[in-house]
Amino acid sequence: MRLRSFAAGVVVIALVACGRNGPREPGPPPEVILAEVDPEIAALLTGLRGRVTAAPGNAAERAALGLAYEVNGFPAAAELCFGDAARLDSTEARWPYFLAHARAARGEMQGALEAIATSIRLAPDYVPARLSQGEWLLSSDRAQEAERSFEEALRLAAGDPWARLGLGRARLRSGNAAASIEILEPLAAEPGADPHVLRALGTAYREVGDEDRARATLARGRPAPRRPWPDPWAETKRGYVVGFGARVIRAEWLLVSGHTAEALGLLEALHAERPDEPAVAANLSVALRALGRGDDAHRLLLAAVESHPRQAALRLNLAASFEGRGDPSGALEQLDALLALEPEQVDAHVRRGMILVRAGRKEEALAAFDAGAAASAGDPDPWLRAAIQAAELGRFADASERLERVVRLDPLRFEAWATLGSVRARLGDREGSAAALERAAEIRPDDPRLAAARARAAAILAGGAP
Repeated sequence: MRLRSFAAGVVVIALVACGRNGPREPGPPPEVILAEVDPEIAALLTGLRGRVTAAPGNAAERAALGLAYEVNGFPAAAELCFGDAARLDSTEARWPYFLAHARAARGEMQGALEAIATSIRLAPDYVPARLSQGEWLLSSDRAQEAERSFEEALRLAAGDPWARLGLGRARLRSGNAAASIEILEPLAAEPGADPHVLRALGTAYREVGDEDRARATLARGRPAPRRPWPDPWAETKRGYVVGFGARVIRAEWLLVSGHTAEALGLLEALHAERPDEPAVAANLSVALRALGRGDDAHRLLLAAVESHPRQAALRLNLAASFEGRGDPSGALEQLDALLALEPEQVDAHVRRGMILVRAGRKEEALAAFDAGAAASAGDPDPWLRAAIQAAELGRFADASERLERVVRLDPLRFEAWATLGSVRARLGDREGSAAALERAAEIRPDDPRLAAARARAAAILAGGAP
């Protein structure tokens, strides 16, 4: 594939240079060397280029070729196509939008901002363009302008989490950490908070001198890929994704997006083409189970694990399959085999603990959750499971210790504070129980579980709870 990218770059650089000093009349579309390219990709690009050659003044055909070039690894050719499309039809907002993203991808932020401004002028209500503009302004150290972009995105889409995160980051960059905290704290309190929210909030806490909260929040915000915002225009690129690896990615996207039947058809074709590919087998088993074909999924996983015994996803899926068939012993056998190979596999420890809880093996479950917590490098979830299990066993001091660890790692974890209120009550710590419940109320004042937690703690302290 390196040969393909290098060859494409050589050809397209020459073509771009021809029209760099000003607008040119679009001539023949850019051509790239396809000798080392997947045959499916080569056929797609050849066909699309032929359509542009047949209708050189058609902006939509130029843009389609650009999208295909982009998703299949020819960014310079894609950028040239988007520029041509924008010149051919100056009323269509999508063409400068795609051009802006192509320029941003190679670091030409000023050109990207110029193109996105054109797109926004043509389609002022398209929120992803405002978000992109805000991000690029931030990366260009133009924080106050970025604030205005994110504020406009919020005006168009009230409550949009990406716009709120962007605005919080922009205000932090502008030196207004207190305003940033006000925006980011509610996002950080939501279940499954975005790590980028947590990292921005932790930085804001540090800016205002709250070092304890900064450390705890930054520990939760471990580095992770940025989750993309919904972008219907960008989604059109998926139609140009071809080749085996690209089809695997598309199948995974279909699966997580809920298009299970479509994902199944694609995965079955991929599995027939390469039956020994573990990623395909793992995803195919998920699709089969979701569509009620559990026996087929189980047989597939048994064969795949035999061929790839160290593949964690296959072992975890097979454990889930055994459990779904009412065979917790088979599930535990798979998890134990995985942990023998990878003792730090947190998901396997936690899954093992959950099976043991359902089997009534509470002490073993606690040990499994503790092992997951020890392996988790600061993830509060295994610690919370361990705390709840310790409380179930009546070991309230142990539960309190684990819950204290959870709230140090995640100071905004409502469930931990609410549970800590009851646990401290069990330990006779009236003031500590009240303080924990008050903290839970600060985090989620309207959560219906809050009243139940308060009632439970009150009954324990009054001696009326078992």
